[in-house]
Amino acid sequence: IHEHEEHFKRMNVDSLMHSPEFVIKPRSHTIWEKQCVRLHCTVSGWPDPRVVWYKNNVTIDPLANPGKYKIGSSYNVHSLEISNCDFEDTAQYRVSAMNSKGELSAFASVVVK
Repeated sequence: IHEHEEHFKRMNVDSLMHSPEFVIKPRSHTIWEKQCVRLHCTVSGWPDPRVVWYKNNVTIDPLANPGKYKIGSSYNVHSLEISNCDFEDTAQYRVSAMNSKGELSAFASVVVK
């Protein structure tokens, strides 16, 4: 009987697991120079997906440019804030969510005028 319970528990956990899905995708923005912009998305998935932001397919590292980028994550809502935007921030941004069941990306453009 104990062996059967273990199998059932394992099967139950596997059935709960699912690949990442975007409940809300980030949207594109057109902004003025010196403004801030915030891209955000809501992601579901289990186990909880790991989220990574990219600018023109290059990983964004907030520590490489202190004060420029702020990455936030709270209750499946993930955000990228870009401060004091200039023309170099005009780009395609990608957010990637991944877990053991899969990976999914969504895109948004930022245009600085």
